[in-house]
Amino acid sequence: MDRQRLAASAWFARVWWWRRSGVSARAYCLAQGIPYSTFMAWRARLVRELAGGPLPFHRYEL
Repeated sequence: MDRQRLAASAWFARVWWWRRSGVSARAYCLAQGIPYSTFMAWRARLVRELAGGPLPFHRYEL
């Protein structure tokens, strides 16, 4: 497994454990010693990837 996929897997697990914890993201990060901004950035990235990536933008000429 390459390094990027390993990092994504680790962050997916953290997000999964946070959701199971029932506490706020900020409280979870504080308890785990994770920077809140990093956690939220990874969470957003994983959501985009699970949704199929960024939405394609098509430019139409009139």
